[in-house]
Order: sequence, then C-alpha cells, then structure tokens
Amino acid sequence: MSQYTVPCKGIVAYSEHDWKFEDLLTREPHEDEFMVEMIATGVCHTDISGYGGIYPRVLGHEGAGRILRLGSKSLEKNFKPGDLVILSAASCQSCHYCTTGHPAYCTSHAAVTLHANDPNFVLAADPSRVIGGGYFGQSSFASPTPVKATCAANVSALVRNAHDLIAYAPLGCGIMTGAGAITHVARCTPSDVLAVVGLGGVGLAAICAAKHLGVQTIIAADLVPARVELARTLGATHGLHSAPAELEARGTDLQGAIRALTPGGRGATHVLDTSPSVVVLGACLEAVANNGTVLQVGVKPVGARLELDTLAHMVHGRRLVGVIEGDRDPVEALPELVRWCKEGFLPVEKLLRNYPVGEFAAAREAMEKGEVIKGVLVW
Repeated sequence: MSQYTVPCKGIVAYSEHDWKFEDLLTREPHEDEFMVEMIATGVCHTDISGYGGIYPRVLGHEGAGRILRLGSKSLEKNFKPGDLVILSAASCQSCHYCTTGHPAYCTSHAAVTLHANDPNFVLAADPSRVIGGGYFGQSSFASPTPVKATCAANVSALVRNAHDLIAYAPLGCGIMTGAGAITHVARCTPSDVLAVVGLGGVGLAAICAAKHLGVQTIIAADLVPARVELARTLGATHGLHSAPAELEARGTDLQGAIRALTPGGRGATHVLDTSPSVVVLGACLEAVANNGTVLQVGVKPVGARLELDTLAHMVHGRRLVGVIEGDRDPVEALPELVRWCKEGFLPVEKLLRNYPVGEFAAAREAMEKGEVIKGVLVW
C-alpha cells in the first residue's frame, strides 16, 4: 500500500526557473516530525536561486503554520495539535555544535537543509512521479507538509491567531540571520560604527537590531535609493547610494564612501556584507577600521575566491567572519523576534508584501527585480 495518503498542494521546482503549483500527495509524519498546515511562507533568494541544485523538489524554508498532528508522543513535551509554529533550519540536535548552542553549524547542516531531498511527495495525477522534500526540514512551499520538529519554534503563547502569524513567517531565515549577526556574532555596543551593505531583509533586520542595541553610527548602503531611505526610517543614521555610477560621479569607491561617513574617517568597526559579490566583500574589508570585523552573510558563487593582502590584513587586525542563521538557535531566537515585532523594535510590516500562494510567480519576479524586500505567500 502506498505511503502517500495525504492530499496537499505545493509549488514544485522542476528547475531553477520552472516552478509549477501542483496537486500532490504526501506521507504521514515520522517520529521526529509533525504535520503542518501552512499559513504563510516567505520567499527567499535561496529558494529562487535553487541552492542545492536538486530537482524536482518542493522548496520553501520560511514557513509558519498550525500543527495538525504529531508523529510521536515524544514531541508532546513541546508541541501539541493546534499550536502555531514558525519554521527555520533543521538540525541533528546531537552533534557538538547542536549541544553547545550553535545548531546553525550542525555537522549535518547541508544534509538537512540545502541538500535534503527526502521522497516526501508524489504528483496526485501520477503517483509514480516522486518529488523531493524536506528542504531545511520543512519544504514549506507545500501544505500540509511533514516538518522536522527541530526546525520549529512554538509561538502559540505570543501569537493570537493565524492571521497575526502571517507577518512572522519570514523571521526564520534572513531576518534571524541579520539580527543575530549584530546581536550574537558582532555583539555591537553603542560606541561601535556599523555599515550594512545591501538592504534586503537581512540588512534591514541588522539595522533594526543595531538600533535596538543603541549603536550610535549606522551606515546603510544599497544600489536602490528607496531602500536607503527605508533604512533611515528603521534607524540608520547615514545613507549611501552605492550604485557604481553614483560612486564614480562622486569620485570615490565603496570603501572610500563608507569611510567618509565614519567618525574621523577611520572606518567602521563592523561591516555586514549581504551581497553576492566577492568584489564587494573585498571593498568591505577595506572599509573597516583597525581591529574591525567584516561579517559575511551574503552567499557568493560556488568556488569563488577572495584575493587578500595578507600582510595588510594582519597589520590592521582585520577579521572576516562567516555567519549562518545569525548563529542563533531558532527555538530561542524566533520568540524573541516576535516580541521585537510586537514591541516595535522590528517593524516587519514595512518589509513585507503579501501574495496569494497561487501568485507565487509574481512574488518571485518582484523579489528578483528588487521591487519588494520580502514576498510572503499566504495559503
């Protein structure tokens, strides 16, 4: 008898650019999973770019929804049917990093996130056609869907109803990454000087976090002037239109323009690079002050290499730090971010545009063109 007994709908990625909304069948949850009815799912550039390169597959890793049923009684300590959950990245919960509070660096991270391809779905019209799932432990471009309990934070005590949960769906990836990079990796203080290069959801969340920490100098740089102005409303003290033509007209480059906005022209104590460009990453290193830190959250092309003057790097005491998921445990971080939203520290509503799930193509296109900060698919 077939294991695929649960009707669902999902966006199937047949290639990077070929996405289709399909009638599917899925399976019942395993012992370490529960079945979730999706309420909303954020669209991330990681989904759009198809990181992992596996097709066909159901993507989606910024889900929020309602638990329908548990896969085993062992989950009853933290979850029950009807609970509202925000989803993030799954982890093994048993390796050195998971047991010491750093599940973002789980030794199985790639296997349970980008490379996860469990046979979770089949096409309803052709049950012999298996579709991969389990992306980041959730594949939240489908509903209902089996979800790994390790990727879920229970927010039922903080969120009144399903409608309110929609605004919090994107917290589990980019926003957690940007905020955590500032609060838990850089650990910025009011006297620090922060520059944020790239003002998508990650960069803008970082600016909100820096403002919350009382950082007195926050420089926001982006190619799009409207995003720079939005960053100012969120707490940036300085804005920089960083389009190459704009910088050239001013007779400077990115690192020079950032340094010019820092006290004494010394450079930033921290630069958050959210861009996909290795050239930009190099400029960020030149923009930091002595003993400064570049936080790399932007995903560069596979195999890309950075040329570095190692003597200058040593003499100036610069640090280059890679950051995944803000080095946060979602169980702790996501309720905290919900509280930030409710208290006004993170006005997430300024970053979102909602789309009915059937309009996923429009949401994707708007994200690719930079017309929206974060598209959210509402089920």
